[in-house]
Amino acid sequence: MSIELNNAARAGVQYGVQSPTAAADLSGMQQAALNDGGNITALTATASEYCECPGGSPFACNSSTVCTDERVYVEVDTSATFYTHANWPGIPQSVPLSGKAVMREQ
Repeated sequence: MSIELNNAARAGVQYGVQSPTAAADLSGMQQAALNDGGNITALTATASEYCECPGGSPFACNSSTVCTDERVYVEVDTSATFYTHANWPGIPQSVPLSGKAVMREQ
């Protein structure tokens, strides 16, 4: 399930890095992650876009920058809870899991 969560997050960022328009389409990235998650019950996906200068200084993506090399990143975080099929003493019945993917769009 952990692998599936990371794969779903990656599918979301792959949607976002297609173009600047897709990078700003947070709901599209989330939907791509949810579509890839397929059989995961109660899968959640959160998408974001952020911008940085080469040294790591953040700036608002919709503003003009003082950077010579503007860097736009997209990130998708996924999460779901794994439930065991049987109750065993000392082993939790549920385990929260998460996935994450970040890619540079520009």
